Amino acid sequence: DPLIRRTWKQQPLTTEELQKLETALDELKQEGITTFENGDKTAAFDIWNRELRLRRFLGYLAEIQGLSRVGAIARQENQDEPVMYITQRLQVILKQMLKQKSTDLQLWRSLGEAYQNVRIPKLAVGAYEQILTLVRQQKDVNTELATLNTLGELHLSWFDYSQAAKTYEELLNLAINRGDRNNELAYLQQLAYIYELGKQPRQAINVLNKLAAIYNRNNNLTQVPALKIKIAENYQSLVRENPNFLQEAFNNYQEAYVTAWKLEQYVTASEALQKLIRLYRSQNQINEALQASRILLETETLATNFYGLMQAYDQMGEMYLEKKEEGKALAAFEKGLEIARQLKHQEIYFAQKIETLSKKNL
Repeated sequence: DPLIRRTWKQQPLTTEELQKLETALDELKQEGITTFENGDKTAAFDIWNRELRLRRFLGYLAEIQGLSRVGAIARQENQDEPVMYITQRLQVILKQMLKQKSTDLQLWRSLGEAYQNVRIPKLAVGAYEQILTLVRQQKDVNTELATLNTLGELHLSWFDYSQAAKTYEELLNLAINRGDRNNELAYLQQLAYIYELGKQPRQAINVLNKLAAIYNRNNNLTQVPALKIKIAENYQSLVRENPNFLQEAFNNYQEAYVTAWKLEQYVTASEALQKLIRLYRSQNQINEALQASRILLETETLATNFYGLMQAYDQMGEMYLEKKEEGKALAAFEKGLEIARQLKHQEIYFAQKIETLSKKNL
């Protein structure tokens, strides 16, 4: 290449020559950007390929950073061939770093970022795990926490929920050991989210209960009703494998609406009651469902949610029909019709229900 003298093998490039080369390569980088922006992507990648080959003279860090930058563009543009060559080169560098037992944290970080940019999560994780080993040997707690956070985010971004959970469990234990209450709360919230995504209800219940305990301890009850609803939902999902969890689901829905009511969180109270009613109905506990529905009517009234109120009357009407109490069903549908007329919504539906019942009673 004209930018490198031919005798570089016999006599390595001097510091001055390397500085000139770096300047020339930065110019090549910019030339590639301009060519790319003008729409000639093939020519741009040819320029960048030349730049990347010559960056080897500047050391691994400069080369990895260049490979990372171009790899990100190639991946974004679905340029498979450049991505393949960049990945192969990164793997050669990785082998050399492992062979040399590199302890250069900046180098490992750059390699991890490069693997992220070309979307090879397994190798990116490997790079950050090397960093984790090094910072633990150095007893650098702050960098250890930062690295674990990066690993957790990396696992999550690639939907590896089991590994993400392990990482955040580590972070949680570190926070507890350090008495770091703020991060303890943050990691518990993240774990609840991960277990929900990973469909692990038992683990989710454990974490959500810990969160509820913290909020109760701190007298921050505003968060508790929503947590109780999630706990109940998780118990409900486990009923098939263990019917004993049914009562836990009922208990948590009840706690959710009672606490929400006290806090005047009527929308949340309504959500808990609706789920509770559905659960009662699924177990053919119609009397209990009707009792909860009467509380729901009051809740929707306080929340000034007329649409919810209309639906509650409709639901009650259906339940009274199940009990063969047609008079009470008719009264519920008539209440529903009153609200439907105010909302100008579902008037025909309620009118037909009332007409059918009225004819039946004739």
